[in-house]
This record gives sequence, C-alpha cells and structure tokens, in this order.
Amino acid sequence: MNIVSVLMITYAHENYIEQAINSVLMQECDFEVELIITNDCSPDNTDGVIKKIIKNHPRSSWIKYIKHDKNIGMMTNFVFTFNEARGKYIAICEGDDYWTDPNKLQKQIDFLENNSEYNLVGHHATDSNSKLIGKHENDSFSFEDIYYRTLIIPTASLVFRNNIVFEDWITKVYGGDKAIIFLNAKKGKLKILPFLGSFYRLHSGGIEQLYKDDLRKSIRNINEHIVYYNLTKHLPKSTVLRKKIIKNHVDIILYCIYTFRFSYLIKAPYSLFLFLTRGRIYIN
Repeated sequence: MNIVSVLMITYAHENYIEQAINSVLMQECDFEVELIITNDCSPDNTDGVIKKIIKNHPRSSWIKYIKHDKNIGMMTNFVFTFNEARGKYIAICEGDDYWTDPNKLQKQIDFLENNSEYNLVGHHATDSNSKLIGKHENDSFSFEDIYYRTLIIPTASLVFRNNIVFEDWITKVYGGDKAIIFLNAKKGKLKILPFLGSFYRLHSGGIEQLYKDDLRKSIRNINEHIVYYNLTKHLPKSTVLRKKIIKNHVDIILYCIYTFRFSYLIKAPYSLFLFLTRGRIYIN
C-alpha cells in the first residue's frame, strides 16, 4: 500500500493548528497517511493544542510529532520535515492553512498514479480575502514554462513524488513553494486540477505579511531571484530574471528617494553595479 506523507511545519499557530490538523485527519483515502508535524519551538501554546489532538483524536495514529528545542527557521525546518517522510508521495499543509475537501488527497494521488509523466499536482484554493488562487489559463506546465517566471500553485495544494533533492540553496529562498515547484519541474510536468481543495490564511504572523513594505519586498525579491538566476543563467530565457533583478534594484533606489529613507541609496546602486559586472549582489 502506498504511503502519503503530509508535511506540516508550524510556528506560533496556536489559533490555527487545530483546524489544519483536523483537515488532514478528515481525509478519506485508500492509502496510508503519515502526518509529520514539526513545531519550530513556538512561543505560544501550539504544543499544547497538538498534544491534546494526539491524545483525543481517533486518527491520532496518523500523527508523528516533533518539537524542536530551539528555533531553526522556516526553510531549515521544512527540509528537516521532508527528510522525516517515508511516503511515496509528499503533500503539504502548513500549520496556518487547511484543506477543505475530504477527497483532496485521493484525487491527487489517483492522478499521479495514472500519469507517470507528471511529478507534481496542485489544485485551486481561496484565501482570507475570498480570492481564488492557482487558476491559470493553462493547467499543465513544463520546466520551460516556469523556470523564468513565477507560477502560483497554492502551497497547501501541492502533492508530489518523493524523488526530489533539496540542495544548499534552499535555505536562501523565502518562498518554499517556489523552490518545490522549481525542483519538481526539473523532474517532470506539473498539473493543476480544477477543484477547490484548500484555504490560504492571511494573518499578521504569516510570512507574506512580513514583506508588505515596498522596500523589504524588493530586497526579498532580489535575494530570491538571484538564486534562481544563478541556477538558470545558462538558459536563454534567464534574461527575464535578470530584468527582474535590475528592476527591483531601481525600485529600491526610487522608493528611498520618494520616502526619504536613505539607508539603501548607497547599497542599492553598488549592488546593481556588482550584479551588472560580476553577477553578484550586495543586498540583505
């Protein structure tokens, strides 16, 4: 029998983690599920909520729970969790999101079992603003389609074959979903199934909310784009990433001028010069 490993990283999700866990435990499927929850030393009562579910839920045998003694960071924790997985397939549901369809896993595993050329499958989701996420004009993608642009597939929708390897650069990116999509696209095609299966929660403690400020957002984009640029610069369409890196440097300079925030008025031009001449950056 196949095993599907569900990875659930959590940090300070006391108010959300119960809904996330229950949405996994409600899945109706004809395969074995292991839910690996890794608590990155949450400062709130996330640990207590998880332990209560393990004690009382009839499907608590699905759960493997690990609490770190110290905070190791989101992406490091994700790689740790991935390395704990025994499954033929990997699914993701972070501790502040949740699944909405009890047949979600069955639909996605059935697709991957019957379509060997595909390595990853997602689906549509909604967020806290009732926005539909993950719907594109096309629903099938190859590496050539995604390596130079951002392809949005909701993180809590991702199910993929356990055949990818995380390299050192993974800890340098901010969007783990982008890294997963990138690595899977190198292994096979990607598919988005046309059903609504998960909810993406927007809240003040979420990773995306940390980068709402235009300056921080541009800095984040440069640091992430340079990783993918270095991985794909031998490919012809990497010029798209190059243009994005240049544009974000310019955005930082203009933003600092318009808002009288001068901290990056020296660093950003110097970083842009380094990128244009040596392919490096000086932004953090």
